[in-house]
Amino acid sequence: MIVEMCLGDQKGLRLFIETMRQIASTEHMTFIDNSAKTQRELDVVGQSNINESQDAHVLNIGIEGDDGLGVTAGNLGLARYQVALGFTKGSSDTEGSQFADVVVRELRTKWMVTRVPAGKAAMRASGCD
Repeated sequence: MIVEMCLGDQKGLRLFIETMRQIASTEHMTFIDNSAKTQRELDVVGQSNINESQDAHVLNIGIEGDDGLGVTAGNLGLARYQVALGFTKGSSDTEGSQFADVVVRELRTKWMVTRVPAGKAAMRASGCD
């Protein structure tokens, strides 16, 4: 499952990262932030402005659990404050669905979350810059 949302601004971006940290803690999972590493790798290959904005923050974070259960969130190729989240169900469809429901429910308390249709990718949203 893939969902997407617009975080609005830098404050929303920081709140999103903190919310994901809190979800990881509450669910006894590991929070991973590869954003700085991803930015360095983009710099090396000359793609520093992949999000078409000089001050855009590259986002590449995730929550990892047992047996492949988790979620990754990123904004590469999307609008400046847009983020897409991709869920992995791990070894249990039930646990995967329950985890995705927990994450989406928490995110919906702060943002409008839209599910991306199956077989489609998140697309750059106008009005999310």
